[in-house]
Amino acid sequence: MNAAEQSKRSLIKNIALTLMPATVLFAAGAASDTHLGLLIVMAEPLILALGAYILVWALIEQKALLAGAVAASMIAGAFSLHEPRVSTDPLTAGPDWLRELRGCAILAKPAKGPVRLVTWTVDGAAGLVDGVDAILDIKPDIVVLNGTDDPAIGGVIQEALNGEAKFVPGLTDRGGMLAVVRGSFQYCDGEDDEWHLELPSFESGSASVMIGFPHVADIGVIPLMMTRLDHAQGPLDWLDWSRRVIDGATVSAQAAQTIGSRKMVLVGDMQAPASSLAMAAPLRASGLNHARSEPNWPTQIQGLPFWTQHALDQVWAGPGWHVQSSRILQTSDQVRAPIVTDLVPNTKN
Repeated sequence: MNAAEQSKRSLIKNIALTLMPATVLFAAGAASDTHLGLLIVMAEPLILALGAYILVWALIEQKALLAGAVAASMIAGAFSLHEPRVSTDPLTAGPDWLRELRGCAILAKPAKGPVRLVTWTVDGAAGLVDGVDAILDIKPDIVVLNGTDDPAIGGVIQEALNGEAKFVPGLTDRGGMLAVVRGSFQYCDGEDDEWHLELPSFESGSASVMIGFPHVADIGVIPLMMTRLDHAQGPLDWLDWSRRVIDGATVSAQAAQTIGSRKMVLVGDMQAPASSLAMAAPLRASGLNHARSEPNWPTQIQGLPFWTQHALDQVWAGPGWHVQSSRILQTSDQVRAPIVTDLVPNTKN
């Protein structure tokens, strides 16, 4: 290779490295509110770790242009991937039957005091009993477990809270869902005290929403949506799964808006972090706000402790609530940790 060719290649490389941050900025922005953006957010910790590795290597090798391009690209990509859009597409209304619940949500008297909610997605029985004991030690008002509909577990929580339990059977080996309130689930204009809404899911999946109006003893009625979005069926399903998660979040947001989101609390397994604009945008458009917490997944891999990456179990609350705190509860033998959220009535709204 002669000197002219070397000079030409060096020029092309320098131009490419110079343009790399701008390319990453626009590419991340274009993908941020799509299903591809959701997948990028899920992989973001690994991408950043790889970028940090290349950056350190470039600094050691004294490749200043490469190091600058990588550092600028990491900053630009992270900013563009998480910067909310100025405007959000308006939501369409949910099913007509949801309107019948609107009066119960809007006319419910404001809660009289703080409410403590716990949401936890479990996988198998390992550590489940110990985890439930840890949850009961902090005296919750509402407990929602995804991944199990075990009547024995529900009975233990129900007895401890002196309340009422609801069970949703699972259609797959991942189990169902159970919800327990320190009090009772209230009826709404009829004989029903629970309502179910199916969400987009894989064949024979069990993505769904259970809607209820639990009355927490001495506190009041809490309009509650218990959501579980669909699981991925392996790497070949990731693209379709990301679409199902976004569609499921959108259907949930439509339901919250139709019922009335001011006093609404949405809790459950969202499958993707709230930093994913595509998943979070419809929920924010409905009037709900995310109760930020520490990451709760994965706490372990193959039994070995691991650095948690994302908060997949989440609580979203309407403007009638103020988030006092939201944190994880340390447990063992499960891939996710429970999320504990304390809400207090927002007297300013």
